[in-house]
Amino acid sequence: MKRNEFLKQYISGIENAAEQLKERMMPDLSQELFLQYEKTGNRLEYEKKYFERRRFLAVFGMRSILSEQQENIAKLEEIIREICEEKCWALPAHVQTSKRNWERTVELYACETGQALAEIVHILGAKLNESIRTLVFANCMQRVLEPFFQSAVPYAFWEQSQMNWAAVCGGSIGMMVLDLFPDNPHRIEQWIERVDEIMIHYINGFTEEGACREGFDYWTYGMTYFTAYMEKRIQYNNGYLNPLKSKRMLEIMEFGQKCYFRDGTSISFSDGSTHSAYRMGLFSFLHHCDRKVEIPQNAEPMLFDTDPCYHWAGIYRDVFWTQKFAEIPVDTREHIWVLPDAQWLIASGNRGSFAIKGGNNDEPHNHNDIGTFIYCGRMTEWICDLGAGEYCRDYFNENRYHILSNGAQGHTVPVIDATSQKQGRDYRCSSFRATDRQGHMLNPTSGDVSVTLDLTDAYDWKQEKRPVSVTRNAQFSLSSGILTVVDHFQGTAGSLIEERLITRQKCRIRKNQIILTALNESDHGCCMIMTQGIDGEIHKEEKIYKNHEGGLETVSVISWNVAAWVADASECECRKNKAGRA
Repeated sequence: MKRNEFLKQYISGIENAAEQLKERMMPDLSQELFLQYEKTGNRLEYEKKYFERRRFLAVFGMRSILSEQQENIAKLEEIIREICEEKCWALPAHVQTSKRNWERTVELYACETGQALAEIVHILGAKLNESIRTLVFANCMQRVLEPFFQSAVPYAFWEQSQMNWAAVCGGSIGMMVLDLFPDNPHRIEQWIERVDEIMIHYINGFTEEGACREGFDYWTYGMTYFTAYMEKRIQYNNGYLNPLKSKRMLEIMEFGQKCYFRDGTSISFSDGSTHSAYRMGLFSFLHHCDRKVEIPQNAEPMLFDTDPCYHWAGIYRDVFWTQKFAEIPVDTREHIWVLPDAQWLIASGNRGSFAIKGGNNDEPHNHNDIGTFIYCGRMTEWICDLGAGEYCRDYFNENRYHILSNGAQGHTVPVIDATSQKQGRDYRCSSFRATDRQGHMLNPTSGDVSVTLDLTDAYDWKQEKRPVSVTRNAQFSLSSGILTVVDHFQGTAGSLIEERLITRQKCRIRKNQIILTALNESDHGCCMIMTQGIDGEIHKEEKIYKNHEGGLETVSVISWNVAAWVADASECECRKNKAGRA
């Protein structure tokens, strides 16, 4: 989407929302609703109302900045008063009510709320009533800055973590400091060094080639707050020691565009999504810093109401960074991206796309998914990765891997002697090698690809049954769109080996063939999967799970046993065909 069309639609979304909300009251956040998570493990009911309140703030904060009309500012002041009357800015899932002063827990959304209020006050200044400015300052200090800066390091796990929490919490705190104390360099210097240390931890969480193991959505989330803070930090320093110019940062900036296939499907590894939208403001800023950053072809930008959490830092910059920086070119090339440290390979072509991952089973937002892959034809995802499920209490406790989207049972990986992959850093892909068809190391921008992963250490073997090796080789042709996957099981004589595929599409089975047809009736294509080495029949089991929004989805788990006499090579081949050729 072109910049001007994007801005028109985005601002129109804000205006339409303002007309809907101007006569409405914000929903109440009752104590009973707050405690529901503690009692039942459900997050969504409280969070729905919480984020609707943040929607009010985003709508009238943006409308006040864009128009400066008094009626908008009056509504904004009313909203700010109500948010400052909330008992707790943090989400129930992130709070331990048994702790002293739990109402002042400093976590993602408490930090985001403070950042939003502080930035709105900083931008509008005297256009807001002095009592509102005083109220915001007091609340930011009491709820976020004082609890954090009066604590020993680390305040909580996130202060020294290498994932999105560090960027969002640290970036929000840093922006609050810079916005609330513009004329107090002593206070800024006193506090900002601690924030900079958090940012170093965050950047250290990326792989050498700039990959975010949490997936694209969390790259977007963390990078939005990291870059928003860094822009203010660099401006405060008058550009001195700009950390955004390092080679490592350039690699990180370019990661986002690698997470898309050419049909606009996004890579859903870890807690990702198949239909992620990119932030136009973030990509505009990154392109300004690094001209190699481009918009992925056919990807959709995040419009105002696309963001269900209404992250202020992203919303404000979707408008003002997009206005400030140059139009971003669209990347129309075929690609093969090899990320050897993360152990990801992404091949995106005109006739089909393919992605596979190795890694270990203790990554941020981890799934037990070593060796899983995604295969797409034109506009249809045939073999899928389910991505993020519904966030609830069990999603983040010892029951995490019983959930279909998280455990190996919900991924396209083999099961050996009824043993699935185990969680933990020791369960890993011990070797990841990508080459071209002739065995030469791959040029990551062109050609067909062969990739081999050693999955042996992903399983918890009994010592007497430990195989010599379990390897997966995948060969993908950009020119034909054909994918061939061969699993080798050496030293597994007498073992029961089960292969499985995960799909959201309609499925029928004919002997050793699996024929997928698109659930979307507008796509008349199909995918034929040819299997070899089957012992018995191919089975299909429909499973229902809750997606990230809490909606019910049905997927098919297709499985078959591998015959003992071919246990050294189980093969399947995926071909995207037109209707009638399967």
